Amino acid sequence: MNFKILSETTLTREVILTKEYCPKNFKNEIKNTEILILPNKNFRDQNFYYFSDETLYFFHFLKEKNISSEFCIDNENFNTLQLHSDEFRFSHMLLGGILLPIFVNLLTEYISTKLKNSQKELSPKISIELTIEKKEKNINLKYEGPIDEFSKILKEISKED
Repeated sequence: MNFKILSETTLTREVILTKEYCPKNFKNEIKNTEILILPNKNFRDQNFYYFSDETLYFFHFLKEKNISSEFCIDNENFNTLQLHSDEFRFSHMLLGGILLPIFVNLLTEYISTKLKNSQKELSPKISIELTIEKKEKNINLKYEGPIDEFSKILKEISKED
């Protein structure tokens, strides 16, 4: 099933600081990182915070590209969840709107590289939630569908500033 939900959001870095999953000593990292990776909660009736394994791989890819990114959780609560499918599943990420064009290129490069090294289909699906910080308001995008359509949506959003 494909879907796209684009809406304004009140989620900000200041709001994230109040969340139960956010480490209390994490204030500087939240304010200064370019991409903040937020945990998912609850999977199949199990109550815990987790990150998709694809998000962990993407995090390392971002670090190799010198993009500042952080997981918003302390080490003792850090869990990854591996789901086997041809879909690229990412955890919720918050990023500055000015970084959006770079993010689009990096995500496309990451997925292209993964496809070259695997047997995944040539028109991959992606599942992701992004909160994009804009000048006037923050935008939340929940998307599941073809990566090509996702890239087009992000390029349109980046033109709005």
